[in-house]
Amino acid sequence: MKIRKIGARLLVYIGALAAFSILSYAGTLGDSLSEGMISINNFFESNQYEAYASIIDFMFFTLLFVSVYLIGARYGFKQLSKPEKTIAFLLGVLTAFLLVSSGFSIGNLIPYVNWILYFLLFLIIWFVLKGIHSKFWRFVATALILLLIIALLSGYFEDLTVIPEEEVIE
Repeated sequence: MKIRKIGARLLVYIGALAAFSILSYAGTLGDSLSEGMISINNFFESNQYEAYASIIDFMFFTLLFVSVYLIGARYGFKQLSKPEKTIAFLLGVLTAFLLVSSGFSIGNLIPYVNWILYFLLFLIIWFVLKGIHSKFWRFVATALILLLIIALLSGYFEDLTVIPEEEVIE
């Protein structure tokens, strides 16, 4: 409880510091925000992030694997206390370190983004159709709806017309 109060106070102080730092700048809030966005845009346009690619990958994989291991620890242990959380955190950090040190990057996942999105969309449709009690028919309905959504988004039905065009007689 005491740690939460300290954390909340720290966030309030940091927020106040950020808000008051704008007052020392001789410009409007809009100017400050636009300059910040322009500097972020220049950072990405000039590929300055490439120097930090490994640390970005490490932070991404650390957050990913720590959360996965914490979810797994809830099912693996009867009670999730500090030692189990520490083990999950260390496993997540070490897994991320091993992936990054072996040369694996987030960029390697780019060709598979559409399959990941299809899988997530499948899961969403699966949970929406939880009223269908038969798992087989639920799977069939989910697969058909997913294929229809993919076809609509891919533009397979662009050339279909509801009303046939009348032939012009000359």
